[in-house]
Amino acid sequence: MNDEDAESDLSVTPPFLPSTPFNNPDTDVILRSSDGVDFHVHRLVLSLASGLFKQMFLLPQPPGPQPSSPTIPISEPAVLLDRVLRFWYPGAETVVDTTLDELRDILEVIIIKYDIQFVVPSAQIRLRTYIFEDPVGVFIVACRQEWKELAEEAAKRSLAFPIRAFDSPFPAALNYASTRAYYSFLSYHAACGRAATMALQVEDDDLSDLPGFGCGSDTTICTADSRGCEFYKNDDQDVMPTWFSACLRLLAATLSAVPAAAVDTGELRALARKQTKGCEYCSGQGLEELTTYLVSLKKTIDENIDEVELKLDF
Repeated sequence: MNDEDAESDLSVTPPFLPSTPFNNPDTDVILRSSDGVDFHVHRLVLSLASGLFKQMFLLPQPPGPQPSSPTIPISEPAVLLDRVLRFWYPGAETVVDTTLDELRDILEVIIIKYDIQFVVPSAQIRLRTYIFEDPVGVFIVACRQEWKELAEEAAKRSLAFPIRAFDSPFPAALNYASTRAYYSFLSYHAACGRAATMALQVEDDDLSDLPGFGCGSDTTICTADSRGCEFYKNDDQDVMPTWFSACLRLLAATLSAVPAAAVDTGELRALARKQTKGCEYCSGQGLEELTTYLVSLKKTIDENIDEVELKLDF
């Protein structure tokens, strides 16, 4: 054998071979995958788990002697069928290192196709483990299974990401999403962005509580840029120092895209320090007031978001 032949042999994928308990011939039915791999299983176990299998075994058989272990052709390939069976079959070791896409395919076969409902609680637990890394994918699977609580949880988790930026590769999970569900998802995300930015609005009777507002009450202590901190004016009345107004603009841009974004960030702090430099009051007391404001702001944002409804048709 030359080197070229050896390299070619190494690239050939070996055939899938079922392992315990699906390689035990002491059973009474065989499931044959779409790629011709036989899984030895028990008729009673399949019947108890799935009404579809139960009805299948009740169908009239052709005349003549019947094999001791009849073979049922299955449309799933061997690798997927193995994962499907191991998810619930008694005595089978579960495959735990699945991707979200693999889990979606497994649940599609188990629950949607074969109507094996007793796996739902454990399936929801498994699906929830992906919610922090891929809330969009979890949302889509949850909608497909009509698991409303989990869909709502995934949608809320997505608020920590710029879902509507459309600057990342096309998520494969969207191939399985209904247009209505995904539209509801994007609408919810956008509505939460508006609710979050609404928390930045300030009523006239709350102006004196804004960070740095006290700076304008005594210009003798404010020496920023040798001219004092400028104040944003409304109807010729001092409303807020311009450095805080700049902070609000940054927060508004962030929260509009990422409704559940952190508000007390290094970027915001750097902006505040830069714009208050030279002002004794604002660089000291003003920044302390900013800390208190941000804590209160985050609470208000969360309350506003909780008022937004995710509209699902199931």
